[in-house]
Amino acid sequence: MKNLVALGYKKRKLILALIALAIILRFIFLNLYNWQHGNTGYSGVQYLVDSFRYIEGAEALLDGGSLDYKQQQFAGYIALIVFAKITGAGVYIVVWLQILMALLSAYFLYKLVLSFSGSRFAGFTASGFYLANPFITQWHLYIMTESLYTSMLIITVFLLYKALEKKTIRTYISAIISLLIILSIRPNAWVLLPLTLTFGIHAYLKRAWIKSLVSMFVTTLFVVIVTHLPFTNKAIENIGTEHIRMNQVFLNGEVIPNCPELRVNMPVDNALAGDNWKKSYLYILQNPLPCIKLAIKRVVTELLQINRSWLSVKYKLRLYLWLFPAYIFALIGGWYFRKNKAVKIIFWVVIMHLMIIALTFADYEGRFLNYFLPLIYACTGCGVGKDRAERRSIFPSMIPLCT
Repeated sequence: MKNLVALGYKKRKLILALIALAIILRFIFLNLYNWQHGNTGYSGVQYLVDSFRYIEGAEALLDGGSLDYKQQQFAGYIALIVFAKITGAGVYIVVWLQILMALLSAYFLYKLVLSFSGSRFAGFTASGFYLANPFITQWHLYIMTESLYTSMLIITVFLLYKALEKKTIRTYISAIISLLIILSIRPNAWVLLPLTLTFGIHAYLKRAWIKSLVSMFVTTLFVVIVTHLPFTNKAIENIGTEHIRMNQVFLNGEVIPNCPELRVNMPVDNALAGDNWKKSYLYILQNPLPCIKLAIKRVVTELLQINRSWLSVKYKLRLYLWLFPAYIFALIGGWYFRKNKAVKIIFWVVIMHLMIIALTFADYEGRFLNYFLPLIYACTGCGVGKDRAERRSIFPSMIPLCT
């Protein structure tokens, strides 16, 4: 056994190179398979209902028109489709860009993990889970914001971390540009605004009580702005489609829309049913326990995906393989590196995305989880990595591979 460990240590660069090659080959295979077989019954580029909203928005702009309020929330992605159509190659460019961005973001994920764990093996583990996960990879071929948003979230977190570490004009500009891009792709990115501002101010503060006051002030300011701006107010009011109002989803106890078997029984409030969503806070104060139960069930449904009766046993087993082992090691790695700034950023980015789910709904395909799952994988990688400064491994037996 000692001889094998010694051999692994001597050949560690070769072993890591082979791991990287295996990850890339797996990624290529998954994309080729999805291209040939598809997930919608058709091969090639994949479409869902929202795809046509983005395409129609692009066509409207090309015809000299404008975007409706729903399309404006995805203006960056629609602009990408406009560019693709101008080139004459159409949506194929979008798909290729999404695949390339996934590879680029995997590199950023690797660099993020390496920067605070000092472990190449941890970085490869994180990127491997991300690129080789078939439930994430399938979205690269869709004309949907999912793939690009996931890639940009990884890149934005990395650039924010680097900006807070180096505090240079160049790193600040890079982080801001990345933030602006992701804000234009999906409205989910709105939660990154208070996080970025809070972490940015904290970087120049020393006392914990002042940091706490700043956090409360920024959070309050963000909530006030979101609730009073006409654009954001209307966007939240109609969270799913133009026919699904925030209060309707809330009062119906919807966990996943159109899945009545998962609904939570909520107290009736006819006045709230016809009112603006901003009055929901009174309902929450009056009925805290049912609201907490609903929020928890939504989050658990998205994270664990154990109560989706429409999934086959085989599908669930494959899905859980990519979730539960990763969660266990993420808890280990996250706790071990809990004081690191990157892990703190990851923690709050994940929490804020879970808050969106808690306040709105989980989704049918589990794609809301995919937005931040690669960041959880960053902690998963650290669960088998080591701290460069202390030269200490969480799992001593992994030391030869983690150097």
